[in-house]
Amino acid sequence: MTALRTTTSCSNSPVCDNTRVEARYLDYYSHLDSPVHRVPANIKLAAAIVIVFFTLLIFFWEYYFFALIALGLLITTLAARLPLFGLLARIKWALLVILFLSAGQLFRERGLELFLRVGTRATLCLWTMSLLANTTRFTDLLQILGQLGVPHLLLTTIALMYRYLFVLSDEMNRMRRARLSRTFNMSRIQTWKLQANVISHLFVRCTDRAQRIHSAMCARGWQ
Repeated sequence: MTALRTTTSCSNSPVCDNTRVEARYLDYYSHLDSPVHRVPANIKLAAAIVIVFFTLLIFFWEYYFFALIALGLLITTLAARLPLFGLLARIKWALLVILFLSAGQLFRERGLELFLRVGTRATLCLWTMSLLANTTRFTDLLQILGQLGVPHLLLTTIALMYRYLFVLSDEMNRMRRARLSRTFNMSRIQTWKLQANVISHLFVRCTDRAQRIHSAMCARGWQ
């Protein structure tokens, strides 16, 4: 499948450099060169599925088993030359949501143990998938999924979603800078209101942009 990427050209200014880095934030580490990056994508995908499968579905609770998986993920992260804390920072919000939803386990019998189980399994699974995403090009993953028989329509939807994440990121940054340039000495509450305002306007623009893109694609014969 043809890679869908953004190309930017601007002068060598700090603003342009920051924009360029933000535009490649999602797949920046996948372009590095390391022994892990050079492993075929189908092998890495199969290994990630096996790790997630055993982490989630294994019935017994033995700390050494999960410690062994964590050690393997740590060695893989170091071999891939990825920043450990930077990698974990990318999964922190998803992990916080999972822990928040599983907090109800604390009120059950042996609730703390159940909560730790959920947190451990979630951390290992998210860490595994983050490693896969940051050591494998997105287009390679789409190609492997296509070879596995994933419907073409679903692959196209995923590719378009990936492509326009960069567009939405740029749009959000422009809106945020525009708001900040008109506001000074903000309190914490005002900052939260600013973020909420940007998100609400971004949602409206996303909906309008999606409708226009769909109309343009249908006009060109896409089904």
